[in-house]
Amino acid sequence: MKFTEETELKEFFGGIDRVAFYGVGGMGKNLYVYLKDHGWERKLAFFVVTKKNVDEFWGAPVKEVSELDEEERCLPVVIATRKNFHDSIYGSLSAVGATDVHTLSESLLNHVEYLANQSSQYDLGPAKKRHAAWLKRKHRIQTIWNLGMAAK
Repeated sequence: MKFTEETELKEFFGGIDRVAFYGVGGMGKNLYVYLKDHGWERKLAFFVVTKKNVDEFWGAPVKEVSELDEEERCLPVVIATRKNFHDSIYGSLSAVGATDVHTLSESLLNHVEYLANQSSQYDLGPAKKRHAAWLKRKHRIQTIWNLGMAAK
């Protein structure tokens, strides 16, 4: 199933006991922050990856697709990556027998990313903080410039 609206995502997460996220990159982190902001972080059973380079991500275990046992393959999996990786991820999950796989539309991924960046749970890191400060300054300068032009 592809989620396109936040209401669908909330309904899904509200109605399940456990879920796995495929991906430990930025989108995996954003979805975890989304769960945490709604008090659902305990629903995340683990992260799934193609090739494991860490054992844990944000306090949840990380497992390779090939390591999943029968019970773990039955859990719903939300693909936490951009669309260009979905086909290969579907193939990997199908190869081990996982069938309850979900994705988010690009617009919903962007929305979840925005919400995560606004969350107090998310450490933006120095680069994103500098970018956010630059955007605020740019907006302030643009506003001042627009006010000056309006006065003429």
